[in-house]
Amino acid sequence: MDFDRNKFKKSISLIIGCLYRDTKSIEKLVNNLKENTFFFKEIIIVFNNVNENNKRNCISKLKIPKDLCKFLIYKERLMPGEARNIGIDQCNGEFIAFLDASTFPENLWIERCLKAIINNNIEGVLGNT
Repeated sequence: MDFDRNKFKKSISLIIGCLYRDTKSIEKLVNNLKENTFFFKEIIIVFNNVNENNKRNCISKLKIPKDLCKFLIYKERLMPGEARNIGIDQCNGEFIAFLDASTFPENLWIERCLKAIINNNIEGVLGNT
């Protein structure tokens, strides 16, 4: 089956869990995702014990459309799986992708994942970055 990227425009909810009190990683990661935003319906960022000023400062430095992002703040310290589950509860995409704030994938990683799912009729893919 040929992969038609236009069929998957805005089909993915990307969930990013922020490291404990870390916003610098989020800025770097999200700003490196510009090439992949074609596929994202939304980017859900789960801030982990980050104060409001740091969150606002981080958001102001993002170089992608702000309406693409949902920002969730949790005061208590979250484990990565907890942050992902919170994001899942808030997402609306046909597909769900996860990144940790300290992960910096290659430019076309999400397109390759979608191709693998569609061309091999599988339900999910894992990978390292």
